Amino acid sequence: MAIPIPSETSKERETLEKKLITSEKQLSDRRQRVTFLSEENKKLKRKLDRLENQKDQMKRLKESVTASRKETQVLQRNLVRANKLIAERKCSTESTRQQHHYKVKYNESRQECVKLKNTVKSLEINMRALNQDKGEGTILDKLQELEAENNKLKTDYSECVSSIDYLEQLLADDGDNTVVLYDESKREYTKDAVKCIMNLTDLKVPSQKVGPVIKEVAELCGKVPNQLPSRTTVDSVVDRKLSVAQKQLSLTLKQKQHTTLYTDETRKYGKTMQSYIVTDDDQTSYVIGLREMFNKSGLCTLDTFKDILHDISSLCEKMEGDASVGFQILKNIQNTMSDRAGTEKNFNKLLEDYRKEILPVVIENWEELDEDQRKITTSMNNFFVYYIYWLAWQM
Repeated sequence: MAIPIPSETSKERETLEKKLITSEKQLSDRRQRVTFLSEENKKLKRKLDRLENQKDQMKRLKESVTASRKETQVLQRNLVRANKLIAERKCSTESTRQQHHYKVKYNESRQECVKLKNTVKSLEINMRALNQDKGEGTILDKLQELEAENNKLKTDYSECVSSIDYLEQLLADDGDNTVVLYDESKREYTKDAVKCIMNLTDLKVPSQKVGPVIKEVAELCGKVPNQLPSRTTVDSVVDRKLSVAQKQLSLTLKQKQHTTLYTDETRKYGKTMQSYIVTDDDQTSYVIGLREMFNKSGLCTLDTFKDILHDISSLCEKMEGDASVGFQILKNIQNTMSDRAGTEKNFNKLLEDYRKEILPVVIENWEELDEDQRKITTSMNNFFVYYIYWLAWQM
């Protein structure tokens, strides 16, 4: 008689049942651990509360002792003055009464001070005994250790909760190890996948390496992505990320007044890179662009800056007439900051001339302004780094 051979389906079912039993056991152990940590956390919190109350009580008693000492010193000075007054007036009746009053007050203050000192000493003895029983040093050391232990318990608790959620998700998956990164119905990547791609590119992962990194991490977690992003997809997500950043700049900078433009260029690997940073009155900096230029001339720097303003404006709706968001940002720039290079000085001059050209378009009722008002509006302040250093040393 032939022995029945178990089918692949029954083997997979047995494997899944074993995994399910193991996961349930791990879940039960994690829950017990969470319960234990919660109880330990409560006990530590109660200990902390008692120590804090004793510390506050000790602090109040010390403040009372200090106040009593001050009052005692005042009474001593009053007593000295009273004794002098008695000697000058030959022990008159009024001086005698005043002296007796001060002596009574002085004795009462001394008694109160002694009581407070004894109370403080007893509290210190109790606290030392408590610390010695626990094998610890000072109260502050005990508090710091309890806080560190409490933070560790909180971390362990959050890790246990995360593990429980993960195990529950494994139980709910029922053996499905597929990670959905691409929505077939919408024919696009999910929001979580796009967010993951943005975060990986922020961590300096190259565009062509994002897909393999996601695959390796998924395999580490026992999952298989249903689709991996290509380099072209990653580049498009990066473009969307930059568009969101420029959209935020367009909504923020056009409302900032009296801003300062910082410019600087550097050469690396035979390429010229120019950075443009705008700072407002609150000393908040906004990086509006980091672009590659053909050369480091002032005209090329201005053309690159125009391209940045155009890119920001292209993401927003046009305002009345030709007053775009980029023109609004340029209108609010009233200062420049750079080094003393000749190209930077030339750029500052070209920028001021270009700003004069667009101000009549941006500012309403420009024709109604007189010459002095126009001169004040179009003028710009040019600051140089070395000059600022010199001013700082002079001050």
